[in-house]
Amino acid sequence: MARELTEIIKKRYNRTALFYDWMDRMIPDEWRRRVWREVRGRVLEVGVGTGANFPFTHPDAG
Repeated sequence: MARELTEIIKKRYNRTALFYDWMDRMIPDEWRRRVWREVRGRVLEVGVGTGANFPFTHPDAG
């Protein structure tokens, strides 16, 4: 049963991943820069996904 459930989850993830990547590419880099330009202090980004925001993280954000 656990193995079957794992396969179901993997198939769902693979289907949604294509859609997620497409949606994520619609966010312009300039928007990410604007957001991260204002961030200071300690930061916890939850659900980082592909890590697309990492290159824009302000050096002062720890």
